[in-house]
Amino acid sequence: MEVSGQALEAKQAKVTTARDLWVPAVNNLGELGRWAFVEIADPWDAQNTISALLGAREEVHV
Repeated sequence: MEVSGQALEAKQAKVTTARDLWVPAVNNLGELGRWAFVEIADPWDAQNTISALLGAREEVHV
């Protein structure tokens, strides 16, 4: 988890790398469980954002 309050170009590069390269690589390894990437824009709505992601993941695997 990383906390950042700024929308910087360097941050976007880290987001893209984590989402598009790192998470798929970890999942392809298959030894560390199933990983996902979520960026939370509103910390007060974090629970709903995470619940929605988990719900979507469960529906995909059913």
